[in-house]
Amino acid sequence: MIIRNKTLRKVGSVCYELFVIAFLIVFLLPVWWTISTAIKTIPEAYRMPPQWIPSKPTFYYFIKVFLSRPVFHWIWNSALLAGGVTILCIFIGLLCAYSLTRFRFRGSDKMSFMLIATRFIPPMSLTVPIFMMMKSLGIYDSLLSVIIVLTYLNLPFTVWLLKAFLSTAPWALEEMGMIDGCSRMGAFIRIVLPVISPGILATTIITWLGCWNEFYWPLVLTKSREAQVIGLGIYDFMGDAMTYINELCGGGLIMCIPSFIFCFIASKYIVAGLTKGALKGL
Repeated sequence: MIIRNKTLRKVGSVCYELFVIAFLIVFLLPVWWTISTAIKTIPEAYRMPPQWIPSKPTFYYFIKVFLSRPVFHWIWNSALLAGGVTILCIFIGLLCAYSLTRFRFRGSDKMSFMLIATRFIPPMSLTVPIFMMMKSLGIYDSLLSVIIVLTYLNLPFTVWLLKAFLSTAPWALEEMGMIDGCSRMGAFIRIVLPVISPGILATTIITWLGCWNEFYWPLVLTKSREAQVIGLGIYDFMGDAMTYINELCGGGLIMCIPSFIFCFIASKYIVAGLTKGALKGL
């Protein structure tokens, strides 16, 4: 019986390792394909059957991306967009989540569900009214219009996450701070925020990455090169007659660099924050 149990554990361990390896291969295959295509020559990029390892690697197309398009301007626009939406979502979300966590009023127990319920509506179904609204306000073809829309779309999820983190902060600590002379806002800033800082950082990174990778709403709400973000700018390499696949893959890798840096630096904070409070019920 003991030998049989050991055999079953070994078989289970081998199956688990094979599953992980297969998952990594499926996940990393598109990444490797993008990297290899970006450093291939044009004949190798279009060769059939596909050539997985370039025989003559070149970085010419990375340089061409920067020389032929205003990539730094696109990166700046993406940083402004992602940063503006993230700051607004975290600031408004913290105040809203704190109110829902600490105060009880009529309908407060239903408010969290109502916030998440706004996400039940597919965002693309709102394209026409949002487009007409931005045109009538005179802010079409500007980053401001995209920031407003993405703040509206990301705020419910931000509030939901921050509310879960705030619910893990002991009320007793805040109460002791107010007994010692802190105002409610002072206790919130000096006591509550440091306690939930991993959760705030995790929410910040998730929101920032989602806005950095945004494509649809910049496509709908902007038309000039001055207002383009990097995700929309890279799409410019797809023409009617030809797709510049080397430049397209090179631009995609350039776009991914900030995401890789953020995930590498802050991965432990994301895990710590999400495991601390994000699984807590509403």
